[in-house]
Amino acid sequence: MLFLQFLTKEGLTKKQKDDFERLQNMERDGLPHLTMEFLSVRKYFTDNYKISYDSVMKTMGEATKGEDINDRLLRNMATVIAAFKTLEPRFEFSWTTEQLMAHGLQVTRDHNRQINQSDEIGVFWNLLEAMFDDNILIDGWHFQIKMTTSLKTKNRELTFESGKRVLKFKFNAIAKLYSEQIRRSGDKPLPKDSLQHYLLTNKHFLGVEKSCRFSRKDYLPSEGILVEKTQITTAFCFDYDQLEKIVNLERYDIEDRNPYNTATPAPSVNESTNGHKVKQQEMELNTIKAKDDNLPF
Repeated sequence: MLFLQFLTKEGLTKKQKDDFERLQNMERDGLPHLTMEFLSVRKYFTDNYKISYDSVMKTMGEATKGEDINDRLLRNMATVIAAFKTLEPRFEFSWTTEQLMAHGLQVTRDHNRQINQSDEIGVFWNLLEAMFDDNILIDGWHFQIKMTTSLKTKNRELTFESGKRVLKFKFNAIAKLYSEQIRRSGDKPLPKDSLQHYLLTNKHFLGVEKSCRFSRKDYLPSEGILVEKTQITTAFCFDYDQLEKIVNLERYDIEDRNPYNTATPAPSVNESTNGHKVKQQEMELNTIKAKDDNLPF
């Protein structure tokens, strides 16, 4: 498999656009004459291809020494470059093996980076869902999913005519829990900066909301009261309508025995403590105006 990079006409020079149109015209007329020319040197190609392939693989190996690049990706690209290198002495091309090699190495590095990013970010989403199932993450406090028709981020304003479910979460808090859980399993977590980069470049990422309200309700058994904590901070925002195919952070319980999102369920008004009914007390509101997450944007 080869990673194909498709370019648009935007940013191309007039000559590049003219050359592209000329190539398209050639394709419409058909290219069997080129196939026939290549077939005319078939024996030469089969006799020399293995030598070219070994040479190309050696060059690519030396160029990527110390880089963690998938060997299969290198070999796939080498097959293409080796074919060109074999034919180069017999045909007049407008580019050289060296130029193709430089481009092929860049494409291979890009492909390898995308594969690694996909694997690493997949682990992150899976762990996010697992932490939610284990009550490590609290809906409303660590993250929230809301239907909205507009979203204002640090860089732009978005509107969704039909409405869109948007996942918002506190990056610093989530990143800390992610690292702790990965280390407990004996694995090495992504550095915080790398995780942030992967998330910011994710195709479902919408932007960073500068001021988002998160809240939770905790029951204090010693005082018999509920305390609501509110935090206003930045939030990473994602298109949950699309992201839901990867991670499920919505739960619909038939009976919610603990609507306060706490490990210690709050008692009902009719429950008794030390022989006396717990009095309903006015909910305390504890608002924490958190500082910005010191994100570099």
